[in-house]
Amino acid sequence: TSVNGHTPDIMAIKGNQCFILEVEDCVTYVDQHTREQLTAFAQVSRCQVYVVIPPVCIGPDGNESSAEPHMLFNLGVWKLAYKVRVALCDPHSGTVTY
Repeated sequence: TSVNGHTPDIMAIKGNQCFILEVEDCVTYVDQHTREQLTAFAQVSRCQVYVVIPPVCIGPDGNESSAEPHMLFNLGVWKLAYKVRVALCDPHSGTVTY
């Protein structure tokens, strides 16, 4: 299902509740395409939007760092901080934390 010209990775609707989850990896979570998707999804009224990212990414210097603070910063820059929530997915356990 297309939402404002973009297809979410996961969309669930039950009654008057709506959830959109956009799953990204360490390379894509801060790119322009993700920004466009999240901006489009955030325009849906009464729908909770989450960007699902890994908890830790390996930077260009080879060091591990937490992806969540960087994502939260970008959501603020993109004017989406109050419209999109961050969820963390541990790729080893498959656990998603909201």
